[in-house]
Amino acid sequence: MMSLKTAVGTAAVLAAVSIFFIGAPGGDVENYNRSSSIDLLKLSTNRVTVLFGGDMMFDRTIRTTMEEKGGDFIFSCIDSLLQSADLVVANLEGPITSHPSRSINSEVGGEGNYTFTFPTS
Repeated sequence: MMSLKTAVGTAAVLAAVSIFFIGAPGGDVENYNRSSSIDLLKLSTNRVTVLFGGDMMFDRTIRTTMEEKGGDFIFSCIDSLLQSADLVVANLEGPITSHPSRSINSEVGGEGNYTFTFPTS
């Protein structure tokens, strides 16, 4: 299994390469020579779809819902959208850790309310 660090690094490289190719005039990636290094990369399609999301938070009620209904449940309403993209990049608003949540059942503004921990699952 790929480590999280390797997966994030791979996603970042793929995002950079995808963004580079999306900039081709008229979307003609195969015939666009921005530099000689492009010749080393061969794409099977003329179009790459990158979906960007942000500020994902998997603690508090989101975490309890995932525990009750499974981790895939929170994305089930947009599953087809996510699968239609070549690359999906999103900003995670906290650490993935095996430590228990400190924000579940905390008072708004109280201690631990903004200490997010996201389950390893």
